[in-house]
Amino acid sequence: MARRTVEQHIDNEIVYMKKIELILGIIVFIGFLMYLFLVPGSTLLILLSLGLLTIFYYVFSILLFNKIELKQNISAKTFKGISKLRIIISIASGLALSLTCGGILFRILHYPGAKKLLFLGLIATLIVLITSIIKFVRDKDNCYLMILNRLTIIGALGLILVLISELTIAKIRFRNYPEYIHIIEALSADPQNEELRTKEEIEFYRITMSEEEFESYMKYRENQNKEENTLQEELE
Repeated sequence: MARRTVEQHIDNEIVYMKKIELILGIIVFIGFLMYLFLVPGSTLLILLSLGLLTIFYYVFSILLFNKIELKQNISAKTFKGISKLRIIISIASGLALSLTCGGILFRILHYPGAKKLLFLGLIATLIVLITSIIKFVRDKDNCYLMILNRLTIIGALGLILVLISELTIAKIRFRNYPEYIHIIEALSADPQNEELRTKEEIEFYRITMSEEEFESYMKYRENQNKEENTLQEELE
């Protein structure tokens, strides 16, 4: 009876972790839709939710996949009855998932090193995926099924973002702004063109900012240009 109560308590904690994971996943999905439709606040929402999901997989995967109680003190006894290979795979899957989520975050927000991080995450995902498939076929252990489900979904999203160019993503986001698409196409062909880069920046803020915010931004640019011109004249 006592053993059944303990098992039920652990199952409840696993359910809570799964709920947190699901909620974060739903928020990421909503944030991505907002991002595609240029809804204000989408970048912050994606940053927070996907960032938390990255941390979640890195920290809690070993507990989630091995059904270990969150409040339990981690020691050798904690993993009694769990094979070393399963522990290694659960840790590796957490690392692969967090790397891929981090890569997806970097890719969406155009951070430097996004593709490298995504490639690293996808390679780790592929290795763990193959190992988990072999172990699931042999052992029919639900632990590996949980891992497979997550690696497949997140790995597929990461792969899509690797294959799609930034220009294609921009064309999808700004499909209703042909002038801006024309500018980014020209900039893609001539990335060193500072005049095009300035035009792209101004047009981007014109689209994504409110009228008041854009007016403030243009005044800031104007003042900045005046200060630079004054400084240049003084130096001459």
